[in-house]
Amino acid sequence: MLQAFLKNKLKDSSFEPSEDSLTSSVFGLMQYLPAQTMWNLLRESCVDKSSLVEISGDLREIDFWPNWVAKGKDISNERFVEPDVFCEFENFDLIVEAKRGDHQSKQSEYQWINEINAYMNEYPDRKKPLIFFAIGGIKTFKTQIITVRSGKQAVFSVSWQNLLNTVYKHKKECSNHELRILSDIIQTCEKHGVYSMEWLKILVQYIDNMENKNKEMNNELQEFIKSELVLTGTHLENYNKLISSKEKINKQFELLIKQVAEEIPMEIISQWKNTLKCDYLDYTPIDEEQEAGIIIEKYGIKIRAYLSIINYQPHCYVFMEKGEILPQALEKKLRKELLPSKEKGKIWQSWGEHEYDKAYPALKEVINILIA
Repeated sequence: MLQAFLKNKLKDSSFEPSEDSLTSSVFGLMQYLPAQTMWNLLRESCVDKSSLVEISGDLREIDFWPNWVAKGKDISNERFVEPDVFCEFENFDLIVEAKRGDHQSKQSEYQWINEINAYMNEYPDRKKPLIFFAIGGIKTFKTQIITVRSGKQAVFSVSWQNLLNTVYKHKKECSNHELRILSDIIQTCEKHGVYSMEWLKILVQYIDNMENKNKEMNNELQEFIKSELVLTGTHLENYNKLISSKEKINKQFELLIKQVAEEIPMEIISQWKNTLKCDYLDYTPIDEEQEAGIIIEKYGIKIRAYLSIINYQPHCYVFMEKGEILPQALEKKLRKELLPSKEKGKIWQSWGEHEYDKAYPALKEVINILIA
């Protein structure tokens, strides 16, 4: 089911990405990692992690939406309480209450209290510590202290964004066994609208700088045209002079580009290359100096899907291997696949207009359609 979802094979079903599908998919994959790795990812995702246990021990049990008896006046539910995930590690127990979306007020302190008190009904003789994680649906990421039946309980806040960024960081130094699991976690998050922002932080700084540089370049070019060509005649005379001086203007433009343009930070290119290699292990990578992508054999041709740096700016194209533009029939198929929903229509549009902050997600959207 998960792979069908990741590979866009559920188009005819009524399935829609939701809070439950995000939680079950991410934790369903994480349970196959070594227990300490799973805990490291969760712990590192927490802003206030200093008071959290470092060593987890084995993962003895993981249960999704367990039914715990709602017994006691301090539980407002009538029959059962259902936390999203319950993990029994060797050194502690972990309750996870997850909400889709970050920086939104969806979490409820009453729900936290109900779940912790119901846990005490279920495991009255537990001696090990209880850790409670609220993932997503919360505006503050400071640890909150609430009052429950047994006294005070810390609630650790985690954003899906932080969790995804931690997974990305771990991918750089993980084993081959872990690599596929982490790649699926990343794809799952992206399918639910959660993207890593690590490389975007660098890119935004670059874009801000380039906007200023482009203004400078434009002003200098305008001054060059005014001073060198002396456009003081009629509109037609000025137009003819511009046309005849086209080569001269282009040379000046190229000179200005060299003077003011800066190369995109190599960290971004490296991030694109590493991520694509990890996410698409079964395809031939394109790993050139200023290009990152994969080669896909489909529709009787080899298609290059890649991000290219043109004039020091990131662009996203899909070309055939020999450099010819994509066949019209295939381009129509891509547009048909991408345009049905409002959100995907924006992705296609941004891909065409080269919006920097969406270039990489748009490329992956195209790749996923091509390999589906």
